[in-house]
Amino acid sequence: MKGLLAVVLALVGAVAAAYGAFQPWQHGRTGTHTPLAEAFGAQTKATTSPATSAFVLIAIGIVLVVVSLARSKPAPMVLGALLILVPLALPLATSHLKFDDLQTGAYQVLVGGVLALIGAGLRS
Repeated sequence: MKGLLAVVLALVGAVAAAYGAFQPWQHGRTGTHTPLAEAFGAQTKATTSPATSAFVLIAIGIVLVVVSLARSKPAPMVLGALLILVPLALPLATSHLKFDDLQTGAYQVLVGGVLALIGAGLRS
């Protein structure tokens, strides 16, 4: 039962993070147009292409979560969940981004990353 709950939480988290990446995060920008550099520095109003956006980390994290579910490996699932959280958790932790500025997509990515992390914890 614990294994099933872990799988469901991880899958729901991955889907929520994927959906949230295409929704507005901050100032109407989606995760596919938020520069990756903003995860490690100050926030700007600039936009970027999806190839150099925060979506890259989220996509890699989602792939790691799903593949580790198929292979029953908890370590890559934890890494994937952390990669999902990085584009929003680091700016929030370093005060480059305020919680009040976030929109629905950012909340969906945060909740998805936390659910995937809980699923990974239950899997181990």
